[in-house]
Amino acid sequence: MKISERVLKNGLIVLAIIGVVSVCIITAVVISMNRGYQIVEAPKEIGDEKEGLSEGTIKEESNSDDVEEIPFVSETEQIDVPEGLDLSRFVKQAYELKNLLAVKSFSSVEDLSVNQVVQYAFCYLYSEGKCLVDYKPSSMLYRQATEDEIREQIVILFGSCPFEVTESDLYAPGKQYFEMWQPDYSSSVFSSVTLHKESEESFRIEISYFEDAAKTKNTDVITVTVKKGENNGFYLASMT
Repeated sequence: MKISERVLKNGLIVLAIIGVVSVCIITAVVISMNRGYQIVEAPKEIGDEKEGLSEGTIKEESNSDDVEEIPFVSETEQIDVPEGLDLSRFVKQAYELKNLLAVKSFSSVEDLSVNQVVQYAFCYLYSEGKCLVDYKPSSMLYRQATEDEIREQIVILFGSCPFEVTESDLYAPGKQYFEMWQPDYSSSVFSSVTLHKESEESFRIEISYFEDAAKTKNTDVITVTVKKGENNGFYLASMT
């Protein structure tokens, strides 16, 4: 009896040990499976979030229908714009003189150098009636102009031509004409303007320039005076 009891007792102990070990193994497997699930699924969720953000950003940038179109020049007028005064044109010309021809300011056309006015007039002869920033040549072209053509264009732009234009670097004495490779000055210009009347023949235009169409960052401020010239047209008289 004693031997049988001992055997039975040992058997029960073995079964208990087997049961405990089985429970531990099952628990470990479950924990391992759960951990493996988390490791696999977490990157997938992060990846989905990134993809959603990327798609949203691209959609926002490419969706031009939601962007309000901002005009080239927004006009703040204290007075009626007189007939023949093209505000947009003088806004662009002021930009051209300062940023393309390095003209900081002038109180009359005599303050400009002969090279500056001749080059500017020369460019306008071949801009097809547009401002230089609005005209993009199809290719680099060799251009020629006579003395009379240059003088006439300077008068149109600045009201008079008090220069000996043949002193310009663009004049070829041996050929007796002006020659130049036509530059590409095309550019985007964003601005707002305020117009003031100084007299029946003179108007002051205050111009603010901006970095882009949103007009959130101001880049420059220029004031120009325009005066009435021939055929009721206007010309650029000064710039500060």
